Amino acid sequence: MSDVLWKGATPGIRRARRLAAWLALAFFSLFPVLRGVAAELPPVVLDGTQPSVPLAQRSLYWVDTGGQLTVQEVEAQQDQLPFAVRSAEHRLLLPDGGALWIRFDAQARDDHSRWELELARSGTDRISLYHRLSNGEWKAQHAGDRLAVSHWAFPDRYPVFSLDPRTDAVVTYWVRIEHARVPFSGTLQIHDHHTLRELRIHQQFLLGAYFGMALLLTATAVGQCAGVPGHQLCRLCHLHHSPRAAPWPRRWVWPASSSGRTRRSGTDWPNSC
Repeated sequence: MSDVLWKGATPGIRRARRLAAWLALAFFSLFPVLRGVAAELPPVVLDGTQPSVPLAQRSLYWVDTGGQLTVQEVEAQQDQLPFAVRSAEHRLLLPDGGALWIRFDAQARDDHSRWELELARSGTDRISLYHRLSNGEWKAQHAGDRLAVSHWAFPDRYPVFSLDPRTDAVVTYWVRIEHARVPFSGTLQIHDHHTLRELRIHQQFLLGAYFGMALLLTATAVGQCAGVPGHQLCRLCHLHHSPRAAPWPRRWVWPASSSGRTRRSGTDWPNSC
């Protein structure tokens, strides 16, 4: 039947079919080449010229849908697993029980510097970093919401892990991430230790300013709702004991109104200002 269709086709259709067959053959033949290119990303060089290095376009990812493979098994099978380059816009919904593996290579050029990997987001269920030490043994570090912060590799605002400081070899790192319910899109970055500390100080300053402003606005709103002018808010902290009540709790004494009578709230407060 195929011979009949082929012989009955016009020369133009036959040329189009030959072209489609050649394109398909060329496309599928590129798979091993692209895979080899992805597997040969250059290592991240940590020489101090960049205090912070994002891993987008510098790392590979693969999803273990069953979540059963260990780091030793992933390392042994990495040439057969379809790792792909992870971009800055990478966003992925993991299957139930699945795990995201991210691989990157790095080499420190200054043995006096300390480098750390940060997942710049909170709320990740579990994240682990694995790498081989110079003696071949595995080092594992863990963090995430499924662990108490005191059990993290480094208790911090976000998950942070230390990188190997040795300069005599390229080190391969394996990141394993478990994250259910919502897509994972966290950013992985390598920071110099001092840069990361300065970043944390800046973040804490901004958080302090934010909550301080929120507290000021709340106090002002409470005073306005109570009909108390702003300059009299400080008088709200004057307390007295009710003659028939025990020394605890106490009551607020509100400033005098325009009619000369003192207003007092009916709410007992357990603390003074």
